[in-house]
Amino acid sequence: MLASGRIGDPYKKRCSVPTNGKGAETVYADQQAMTRIGDKTIPYMEIVPCPKCCKKYVAPVFSASPKVFIEGQAAERIGDLAQGITGVFPLYKGSKTVFLAPDEPPTPPPPVEPAAGA
Repeated sequence: MLASGRIGDPYKKRCSVPTNGKGAETVYADQQAMTRIGDKTIPYMEIVPCPKCCKKYVAPVFSASPKVFIEGQAAERIGDLAQGITGVFPLYKGSKTVFLAPDEPPTPPPPVEPAAGA
């Protein structure tokens, strides 16, 4: 099980540590609004393509649970990604009490029995 994402939870460090800044208006975990795909970080310093450069940026949540929805948007979990200028980066920490299932690989269909007389 993966901890759910909330406002204030940190992502993997860039030039500074991005944190979730917007979340659901009606759904909370540990008294903090839960975050969803499309929610954004607070402004942070992002890596840009020049030697050791940083630029202020706000990153949207890019991936989330395919099974759990909050206010019509997929719920964010530990390991889900935000989209930075130079690539994606994962949510690093989340709720200590609310957990969501990880993605599961699709179940393969059962084998097809050959037709009689084939």
